[in-house]
Amino acid sequence: MTLHWTKEDTPHWDADKQRLFGPDELAAVGFHEPAPGTAIADEWWRVTDDHGIVVGYGWLDSEWGDAQISLLVDRARRGAGIGNFILDRLEDEAAERGLNYIYNVVPDTHPDAARMTRWLTERGFTHGTGDLRRHIPHRTGVVTLGPGLPSRSHRAPPGRSTWPSASAPAYAVDHSADHRPAHAVRRR
Repeated sequence: MTLHWTKEDTPHWDADKQRLFGPDELAAVGFHEPAPGTAIADEWWRVTDDHGIVVGYGWLDSEWGDAQISLLVDRARRGAGIGNFILDRLEDEAAERGLNYIYNVVPDTHPDAARMTRWLTERGFTHGTGDLRRHIPHRTGVVTLGPGLPSRSHRAPPGRSTWPSASAPAYAVDHSADHRPAHAVRRR
């Protein structure tokens, strides 16, 4: 399976986001569901498979030389390496901007905060002040392990072009930024 990373130039609360962000996912980030078509803040990327089906999302908000990130993987596709793919792409995006760290705050409302925290720490995140963060090495290239599956956070075993079935989380989220413009998705 090849995964495709596409930046959304004008992110909106579209049908694919509505499909992937169910009540549990919305509760985990503390959002009320926006009205369909509502513009949403910050930078969003969608991940599609070879058939054009959206299987996940990445979110990035850069501030003060760091990037707060979030990711979501379709419940039916978890454990297939999509979370690792999204995490690596978000790191690439942050590195291209010359940022120092990517970080995530796993909120208390997350349905499985301990698992999410463990997943991030297994991928090199360390505990900061109220967050989990990983330093971004400044690099010039990406090693590709297989079609569309470059990785630094979780390497494939020798002779394999894909990741093993690892338990990738549904999301790593905290959209608690009060500095969002008025058109941003609102917290409860």
